[in-house]
Amino acid sequence: PAPGAAGIAASDLGIAPGTGTACILHTSGSTGVPKPVVLGHGGLARRIADFATLYRITAADRIAQLAAASVDVVLWETLLALTVGGTLCIPQGRQRVPGIGLVRWLAREQVTVATMTPTMLAALPEQTLPGLRLLVVGGEALDPARFRFWIDRHQVANAYGPTEATIATHVAPHITADDRPPPLGRPVPGVEDFLLGEDDQPVPDGQIGHLHLAGVGLADGYAGLPARTASSFPTLTIGGRAVRVYRTGDRAWRRPDGQLVYAGRIDRQLNLGGVRLEPEEVEAAALALDGVTAAAALAEPTEGREVLALHAAVPGGQITEATLRAHLADRLPSTAVPARIHLHPSLPLTGYGKPDLNALATFAASGPPRAGQSQTPTAADTPPAQLPEEVRAWWRQATGSEPATPATDFFTCGGDSLACVELLHRINETFGLDIPLAAFTAQPTPAFLARTLAFTLQEPA
Repeated sequence: PAPGAAGIAASDLGIAPGTGTACILHTSGSTGVPKPVVLGHGGLARRIADFATLYRITAADRIAQLAAASVDVVLWETLLALTVGGTLCIPQGRQRVPGIGLVRWLAREQVTVATMTPTMLAALPEQTLPGLRLLVVGGEALDPARFRFWIDRHQVANAYGPTEATIATHVAPHITADDRPPPLGRPVPGVEDFLLGEDDQPVPDGQIGHLHLAGVGLADGYAGLPARTASSFPTLTIGGRAVRVYRTGDRAWRRPDGQLVYAGRIDRQLNLGGVRLEPEEVEAAALALDGVTAAAALAEPTEGREVLALHAAVPGGQITEATLRAHLADRLPSTAVPARIHLHPSLPLTGYGKPDLNALATFAASGPPRAGQSQTPTAADTPPAQLPEEVRAWWRQATGSEPATPATDFFTCGGDSLACVELLHRINETFGLDIPLAAFTAQPTPAFLARTLAFTLQEPA
């Protein structure tokens, strides 16, 4: 409810009365604790009107409502359809899950406009949707080459913007499959962006700076968190004038054509394989499991690339890797489930009592596996996994290696979370299964797939 609604006073939330608050959305922060972002009516109304013009939305459009109610994109989906007199199409049940069911629903409803994350789009089978004219992709870093099928057939727009600046502040309206790296686009009307150095002054053209946002749509702040608001929404003197800005924590640079290009995070946020991850959120999820007393998530090199690894302290050894992985899969998006999990009796600490990330990085790079840490058997240890040839081929495509033994771990042999989603989609679609992501991430082995497939293939027609 908006401040001032029955039973809720604006003063209870630390918001001045009469500020025109439209809603409060909670967004995960670097500590894993949600931050209540206060968005105003004026900025929200302006953003919706500008989106309608930018994307040429009319009453003839049929707009899909795919975002969760807690995500700011739900505002653009619902309000955009309703304000132009278009049709809001809402899938039910498993139709909302990215896969063949969602594609069939999009086709049946003749949806013309849809918004997805790259992870959602990657899970869709490549099926022609004649009615779809616009795909807006955002929320995660985009690898255009991976989505050539969609880009070649539809207008694909890359949208960027934190909740603190109301849905989206930058849009690249037409992404091509050859955009490397893809641009975030230019600011939408009423938005200003600044690339600042450590002195809070603009960096020279072409150089990487800390992205700050200003203008229409900037949030009032964080409800009930005045210190956090003051830190994240300071007023700076830029170009001789006072400007209230939001510090995004993102680094970017500006192309000669004026479009921004993302260049990574300033804080601990990781960018692995084009996916932005918050290590602190993974750690918070791990610590929610009884028996885990400390956790540290970090990037770990393996075979020329980096994957997300989690180091967890489990005194007494009562927690197994499978238990922890299943727990994380239940609480995190698939892209945030660690590819590697290391279990320890305790974690090394810094002088401040925090996990020593440098020591853990050194361990990962040079230390041998410790007790409790999973090890992948070699082909000489056990016989090959009994899998259909097409499944073996999909495994090779996803990981770059063979499913050599029944116990080969999908994640440690080269697979990542996005490839995991794609592999399960292919298996489920081909064999008429519904293998949950959480079930496979808890047992990411050929043995699990072989058991599941054998049971299904032996069932009477």
